[in-house]
Amino acid sequence: MKRNTAAREWRSKAAAARLCGVGVKRVCKLVKAQLLETRPNPTHPGRLEVFVPSLREVLNGKTPPAPTDAKSWAQARLARGGK
Repeated sequence: MKRNTAAREWRSKAAAARLCGVGVKRVCKLVKAQLLETRPNPTHPGRLEVFVPSLREVLNGKTPPAPTDAKSWAQARLARGGK
């Protein structure tokens, strides 16, 4: 029987920070900047889980490319909480 290893890659913000050796505040700032892949926690509504490989990619410097046209730039700014 093959085990589902993908489920182990989703962790709470604190657990992902511990696993990667960074602070929880840093993970929270990356989540707020929408640089990490997140999903709602299935057992605790209102909490987020972080996809650990996406956290590792951001910490290694592999960030998504910046928007190049005005429309996508404006959408990214609104997503970050800008006006």
